[in-house]
Amino acid sequence: MVYLPGNLGPLYPFTAGVFVALMMAQIEILRKKCHSYSEIINKSVIEAVDSLNPFMHARGVAFMVDNCSTTVWLGSRKWAPRSDCILTQQALVVVDNNASINRDLITTSSSTQCMALLKYVCS
Repeated sequence: MVYLPGNLGPLYPFTAGVFVALMMAQIEILRKKCHSYSEIINKSVIEAVDSLNPFMHARGVAFMVDNCSTTVWLGSRKWAPRSDCILTQQALVVVDNNASINRDLITTSSSTQCMALLKYVCS
């Protein structure tokens, strides 16, 4: 755990890594479905940073989900147990076993194009 300057609270590296990996997976899926880069960046990065993350920090995930549309509420209730299972029974086990990282997944991903675009936009 790393403590950030100011009153931002602790940063858990594994949690941050999972968050980024999930965001990059979403980017990859949207790219494969032929969404534009501007839409991908807006839906995957900007909305998370500007809206969802601050809201979840202030009120919590459950409050956010319970106050969303029925479609979002039902989807999150359906996928939460599956995501929890994947994290606890697969991802955490792999980390605990010190398995090597498959770098091909990183270098061949179209998400690297989005990262380059983000660096350009944010500079």
